Parts: sequence; C-alpha cells; structure tokens
Amino acid sequence: MFTQAAPGTFRQHDAHTALGISVWHVISERPIDMDPVSGALVPNLLERWEVSDPAGTELVLRLRDGLHIHDRAPWNGRDFDAEDLAFNLKRAAGLTAASEGVAPALFQRASLLSNLVSAEVVDPRTVRVKLSAPNSALFNGLADARMLMMPREVVSIGFSDPLRLAGPGPFQVAEWRTDVSMRFTRSDRYFRPNEPYFDEFASIVIPDAAAQEAAFISKQTQLFPVLAQAQGVRIKQSRPDALLYEWPDTSWQHVRFATNAPGLRDPRVRRALALAVDYAALGQGAFGDGWEYQGPLNPAFPEAWAPDRVHQSPGHDPDIAAKARDRQTAAQLLDAAGFARGAGLTVGLSYLGTNDPARENVTRLQQQWATSFAAGTFTPRPIADNAQLTRVQTAGDFEALATVATAAPDATLELTAHHRTGGSRNYGGFSEPEADSLLDRALRTVDGPTRAGLLDTFQARFLEDWLPMVVLYAPACAEPAGGECRRVRGDCRAVVRPWVSCPWRTLVLHRISRE
Repeated sequence: MFTQAAPGTFRQHDAHTALGISVWHVISERPIDMDPVSGALVPNLLERWEVSDPAGTELVLRLRDGLHIHDRAPWNGRDFDAEDLAFNLKRAAGLTAASEGVAPALFQRASLLSNLVSAEVVDPRTVRVKLSAPNSALFNGLADARMLMMPREVVSIGFSDPLRLAGPGPFQVAEWRTDVSMRFTRSDRYFRPNEPYFDEFASIVIPDAAAQEAAFISKQTQLFPVLAQAQGVRIKQSRPDALLYEWPDTSWQHVRFATNAPGLRDPRVRRALALAVDYAALGQGAFGDGWEYQGPLNPAFPEAWAPDRVHQSPGHDPDIAAKARDRQTAAQLLDAAGFARGAGLTVGLSYLGTNDPARENVTRLQQQWATSFAAGTFTPRPIADNAQLTRVQTAGDFEALATVATAAPDATLELTAHHRTGGSRNYGGFSEPEADSLLDRALRTVDGPTRAGLLDTFQARFLEDWLPMVVLYAPACAEPAGGECRRVRGDCRAVVRPWVSCPWRTLVLHRISRE
C-alpha cells in the first residue's frame, strides 16, 4: 500500500472542467504519453495517430486493444472504445457546452484542441477528427497530463459521487470519506503489464503542512513534496533512509491582470506594476537559491526565452541601481496614465488561501507595490478553496489573481490557452490582434524555425508592451544536505505513477520507477 497526505479530498470530479488534479488522475489515462527524457510522443491509450490529408485538417486516431473500464455499474468492465474517445474530444473542446447548459469558459482544456470541428467514430477502435484549420500541436495537446478520458455515460451518471466513477486507469475508487481520506485499489485489467506497482493507494487528509511533514517522518506516509530547501534538510536529518527525487517543474507562479478592470485596461499601468516587482526577492524569499527567471514561457520549452535572457529584460535586474531606474520608469508610466504615485489606482490581489507560495507572493507584492506607489491601494483577497477559485477565474471576478499554472506540453498551446482572445485559460480577458495573429500563424506552421521566430516575437511584445500578467519565477531546485538524490527530467509520472502534481522536490521512502 502506498499512502500520501493531502490538504483535502478532491473537490472537482469532472475531468474536462476541473481546475487541477482530480480523481481522474488516479482512475484514468491520457490518449498520448510523453517520453520523460526526450519529450517525444509515445503511445498510451492511443496506439497510433496520423494526419490523413495533405491540408492537415483531418486526423485519424487509433486506440490500442485491451482497454477496460473498471468493473462498476453501469460500465461493468466494458471496453473503452472509439465512442468514448470521440465523446471526450468533443466535450473537452467545449462542443457540448450548449447542449449540456454548461458555460463554455468552464472547459479548461479547450485550447489544447484548438480548431476541432468534429470527432467521428470509424470503427470500435478508430476516430476521425476534422479541424477547421491545421493545428500542428493537437497531438501534443492529447499528451497534456490533464487530458484525461472519461466513459461516455459519465454526464448522465453525474459528478457528485466519486464512488460511482470509473475509468481505464491503474486504480479504481474503493473508499471515499470527504475531507478524511480517499482509497483506491489496483485494477487487475490495467493495460500496462505489471502496473500499477501497489495493490492500494491511499490519500489521507492532513490540512496542516507541519503535520504532513510529521506524518512522513513518523512513517505514516511514503511521499512528501518538499517546497523549501530547509524542509528537505530537516526531513533528511530525521529520515536518512528517505530518497530525494528532483526534476524541473513546469508549474509557474504568476499574477494575472483583469485587463478590462479600471486602470488595468491601460498597458502602461500593467507595465508599471511589472517594472516595480523585485523578482529576485520573490524567488529568493520563497525558495532560497535555485529558482529561475521566467518570461511568458516556462524555461522547459525549447522556444522559451532562457532565464538569462529574461534576467536582462526590463524590470528583472535585481541590482539596486537598476531596480531604482525601473521604478522611476514605472512612476513615469503611472503619471502618464493618470495615476500619479498610484493615486486612484486600486488593485485587489486575489489568491488561493491554501496555496503557501501564492500567499507569500501576494504578501511581498503588496509591500513592493505599496512602497513604489504610496498613493495606491493594494489589498490581499484570499480565496477559500479550489471550487471558489474556479468560479472567480472563469467569471473574471478579480483585478489581479496570484496563482500557479502547469504548462501544456506545447509552447503554442500554452500561449494560446492563456493569452489568445477566447483562450480557455485566458481568465483576464486579454485581447490583442497582434498576439492572436502570431499564435494562429505559429499553430498552423510545421516549420520549426518559422514557429520559433513567431514565438520569439510574441515573447518580446509580451514583456515589453502587453503585460497581460506578471510571471514571477520558475520554482527552485536545490540539493539537500546529504542523502541520495535522483534528478529526473521531464514528466514526473515516470517516477511516481500515476500522480501528476510535480513539485521540484519530492522525498519518498523507496525507489518507485518503471526501471
């Protein structure tokens, strides 16, 4: 049995609208996987996929044989088939929103399937997809760790009771005690030979971070996500037998602006706020050494501006004289926008109250902005839980929202979701014709250098002019004192399957991998 601690039981049980990790990360799978080192697409639920016409607007997806949904009514162990796949593609893309009476904005993954028009069943294992225009990143979108498949009857079953849910994944739900524990048992009909590695997986609710640490030290749990360097050192002293696994994270901290909010609709105001940020103080305060500067794209993307290049861009040099010049420029921008010294500028800083890094970022940002723009008003606004966060985001009911996002497995899809007009994660309502044009052209092209050039231009315009959000940093990775350390590149599911939440550092009792 493998046991971990969690701040609560999963709250959102619809894989297509859930903000983050859900029960489907345990009981289901994504269509395509990614090699953890090279990033190459590899078969998962799909055994093969191809573009079937020269125009690039028709695709064929072929499911592998031997996919079985858990033996639970009404599925009773039936095959996961092409009808299920087609259902997921259409619904994740938001095509069923109107018929279901669900707000299109709730479909968080829709931009991963940009341009999808239809998904038609050819035979029990084959689906033909039609696009309105080429999407060179769609196969990468199907490899997103949140693109999880559900049986087609699930909408009629409903999402209120997780004990009624089933999928083709490694574990099935065995016990659910809301805000107490979740327990899953091994599926003997899982398609991967010799997996999962445990007969049972349990998640026990321990809301307090210090209590979670104590539970790991006392051997009640077998996994602990280490967010701060001091934690790793402290735990290794108490548990020298624990192994430390490290990998570069693709989750990134940011502050998103509501670009139609009073004041914030002016890009000069957004740029002034970005210039006044001391990024080094934020990263160092949260992680100590090891964090990285990040622009619009996480450094893991080959098309991304490298941390050194971001470091050289306006606002990111921590040198005292350079920061003073940045803040002088910021003051001039606010004066020109009609907010002298911040007078008349009111910004609420919303954040998920249970997210420690977000809370720390808001505390530091509020202090930095209040110091730079003394006449302005910058107010922290905690959000109670993920369900409320989803409502706030999708409704755009904020002025500035400090939160974390996990990158999509493709640079164009990532930028499209967050920054294209109508993007499925463009919660701040940013709309810029030039940005749309750059992203649409990048999505259509299959030529690597052309695509990289378009994305380079996008990143420059983002940092120098548009500033729809302030990207704070890429999280840190630091060596602990003593003990064994294993560095892992790429997808953390290669280390601890099937979980997908990827902190930079995780301490576990035993080696857990496919090796």
